[in-house]
Amino acid sequence: MNPKCEEDVYMALPTEAGPEATKCGKLICWMYGVRPAAQAWENYYASQLQNVGFEIGLGSSVVFWEKSRDLSVVVHGDDFTFCGFDVDLDWVEMLMKEWFE
Repeated sequence: MNPKCEEDVYMALPTEAGPEATKCGKLICWMYGVRPAAQAWENYYASQLQNVGFEIGLGSSVVFWEKSRDLSVVVHGDDFTFCGFDVDLDWVEMLMKEWFE
């Protein structure tokens, strides 16, 4: 849930890090809870799914379908709910382990 931050975003460092008063941190990945993080996360997982053949839903941007496997998924935050045959679920599980672990 922490996709790469493609913008120049700087933040104050926490006091427990012992920063100098003139120092700040630049985000490499979006932090959970930062406003653009949710959209960046949705863009990231959507591109991963589309790259392997899933089509995005017409009525909802968090519903996907892979036609050749008749495999569908609904995403809510970081919860992915798939519906399909065991062999296809095993296939997408392998892909997700590559993407997210």
